[in-house]
Parts: sequence; C-alpha cells; structure tokens
Amino acid sequence: MTAAVGAFVYTFILTSGDYITPSLLGGTSSTSLANIVSDEFIALGNRPGGAAISCVMLLIFFAVYLGLSRLERWKGI
Repeated sequence: MTAAVGAFVYTFILTSGDYITPSLLGGTSSTSLANIVSDEFIALGNRPGGAAISCVMLLIFFAVYLGLSRLERWKGI
C-alpha cells in the first residue's frame, strides 16, 4: 500500500471516530456520528440502536478502505 493511501485511511478512521474534540470545540450545537452513538448508548439507553449505527460506520470505513486499495492496484497510485 502506498504511503499516501495508508495515511489517508489512517487519518480518515481516526478523525471520523473522534467524539471528544467536536464536543469541546462545537459545544452542544454540533453533532457527529460518534456523538450520536454515545448518546444512543449513554443518554437514551438504546444499545441496539447504538450498535447498529456503529456497525454502519464500520461498514462504511471498510468500504472506503477496499475502494482505495482496489483503486491503488488498478491505477497504481
């Protein structure tokens, strides 16, 4: 895997799962997927809903990774 694709995937996964920074910087007016999952588990007590959103996020990350790795093989990035 090329260094650029690896760096993109690593950064994409880390930044999309971060929920502390949006809470600190944006206050209560901003929402992110990680905050929604946290609210589902902690505030609402809806564990199946939080798990479903987490699985969808994981599938999206996996699809992005597969797409980038196939693009790398096809285009030779």
